[in-house]
Amino acid sequence: MTGRRLHRRLSVWAALAVIGWALSGLTHPLMSLLGPRAARFAPPSPVIGPLPEGWASGLQRDGVTALSGVRQVILDGEVVLQLRQTQGAPLRYAARAGGPYQDRDADYAAELARHYADREPARVASFEHITAFSDRYPSVNRILPVWRVRFDDGLELDVSTAEGRLVGVSDARRRALSAVFRNVHTLAPLQPWPWLRVSLMLALLAAIWALALAGLRMLWQRGGQGRVRRLHRRGGALLFLPLLAWSGTGALHLLHGRLAPAAATPDWATVPPEALTPLAALDLRQLWLHEGEVWGLDPDGHYQNGRQVLSPAEMAQKIAGVAGEVSLVTTFAPDYGFINRRLPVWRVTGADGQRRFVDLMQGRVVAQVSAVDRAELWTFTQIHKWQLADGLGRAARDAVMSAFAALLLALAVAGLWLRLRRRKSGSRA
Repeated sequence: MTGRRLHRRLSVWAALAVIGWALSGLTHPLMSLLGPRAARFAPPSPVIGPLPEGWASGLQRDGVTALSGVRQVILDGEVVLQLRQTQGAPLRYAARAGGPYQDRDADYAAELARHYADREPARVASFEHITAFSDRYPSVNRILPVWRVRFDDGLELDVSTAEGRLVGVSDARRRALSAVFRNVHTLAPLQPWPWLRVSLMLALLAAIWALALAGLRMLWQRGGQGRVRRLHRRGGALLFLPLLAWSGTGALHLLHGRLAPAAATPDWATVPPEALTPLAALDLRQLWLHEGEVWGLDPDGHYQNGRQVLSPAEMAQKIAGVAGEVSLVTTFAPDYGFINRRLPVWRVTGADGQRRFVDLMQGRVVAQVSAVDRAELWTFTQIHKWQLADGLGRAARDAVMSAFAALLLALAVAGLWLRLRRRKSGSRA
């Protein structure tokens, strides 16, 4: 089959795919440009002092039978105890060491939302406790459970009360753009049938590559007449590499996501209050479990379990399960991007090159990255998302990227127009 014939046969499907992906891809920089932003990104100041005297016995007196963590937070201007019992359940709070522990998790969610939105005071219109991923709260957010706090003007913030973190900020405009991106760019409606979704997307990406390569071959042949056809040829030459880069890295990202092993579900074990007795006499700021064992953070920043005292780096190695090189990560990096949400974390690199990222606040590994993962992540972030052009500044980078996407959109529309015109002329003949 000649390059010209292949180009014509693939033109409709490939052009429709380019139009869909270009249009939906444009929503991404638009969300950054038009969407709301948090007024603050740093979490509220932590409570440095130790847990109040009698906190362990107070749990038993209040009838607590199982727990997975205790820490102090500031609620309504007062230092209170925050109790985490089971995964997904709202947290409970007590103003005194002896209780009572009350269900005030929504109150603390509102306080976090006002902090990140810098709205003190501000009336909250509604709360929603989210315990599972869905179309409205996709798995890309990584953190569960969260509270969705909505203010009177429609601004919504997703916050994690267990971690004190901001997970997302949205409004009606951002939600609409996000829906377009998910439904068109990632074909989210087909997620219940993953192999159909992946196969269809790979077939369309392969058609785009074949179309582009056939078009490249046609550049060396004598072109047809007409202004639109000449512009289409010149545009194809200009956009050949961006088209291959976007579609190629997209296909690699799709395959990697499908073939990579699923992340392990964290084991949120619980222990009875009696298990905390060995730690009751120690000055500790917070407690959490690691593999069923209770660990506490002392005011000096060390971790204790009643028998051992570990530095943060040593604790990170213990949680990671390897005695490798340890470094603190305070900003998102090529091997630990914004998609992971949590900062700061500790990077533990094992002898096999596997990098495990440990969140000491949660006492668990929140991301694992192999050499293959890092290579794929680099191609996707640096090429597909154009982060290689970050030196231009975010606004300029997004403008250049959007311009190329718009040109690809115009190229595909012109190609469809030429195809339609040829069919009409053929039918008249």
